[in-house]
Parts: sequence; C-alpha cells; structure tokens
Amino acid sequence: MPPKQYADVDTFLSEIEPTQRPILEAIRQSILEVSPHIAEGIKWNCLSFRTHEWFGTLNVRPHRGKPAVLLILHAGAKVRPAEAAAIAVPDPAGLLEWLGRDRASVRFVDMDDWTGKRSALIEVIRVWVSA
Repeated sequence: MPPKQYADVDTFLSEIEPTQRPILEAIRQSILEVSPHIAEGIKWNCLSFRTHEWFGTLNVRPHRGKPAVLLILHAGAKVRPAEAAAIAVPDPAGLLEWLGRDRASVRFVDMDDWTGKRSALIEVIRVWVSA
C-alpha cells in the first residue's frame, strides 16, 4: 500500500501521535520564526521547510525504543554533484550529526531536550538557510 498523501501541514499534524505534537509544533514555530522567507509544506510525506529550495524535513522516528523528533537539514530536493562544496555551518553546541557533505540531522528526544537545544538550533538554521 502506498504511503498516505497529506494535503497540507494541518492535516499532517492532526494525525501525529498527540504526545509528539507539542514538540513538533514548537520546533515548527521556531524554524518559521527564523526568517519571513521560510515556508512550510508537505514534502517526502513529512513536514518540510523551504526558502528558494527545500532545506529541512521534520518527522517522528524511533530512538532507543521511544519516539523522537528528527530534523534532517539538507541542501535541497535534488542530489548535488560530488564536487559541490560541502555546507559549512558553525555548530559550537554539537547538535549536528553529519550524514554527508550537504546533509545533517538533529534529534530531539523530548520537550526538555528541545528546550535545551532551541537557541543553538535557531543559529544553525539561520546559517543553513543562508548557505
């Protein structure tokens, strides 16, 4: 059976496990507040963010047997050539787990974890969308 297609962000969020919805909403609002040029939508069947190009995808994934929120930061929907420059983002808090030259993830295990990482993530997002 093909994955469910979501018409909009509100429909997607309405079907998220209620215990995970507050953290998703908090992360969502913080990302949108970084810049008036950031928009949201459903891409790859997930809550995603874009400016001129898709740059972030947010979803709930299991982590050590419990649900966690995973934010994947990437350099758009298209595969970049191997010779393309790597994204350079200062990460003094050590939030980013690099998955490739142009892709990283940040995991949030609960609301306290999100609260502790919020300020650092906002700075990472500011640089990421300008890169």
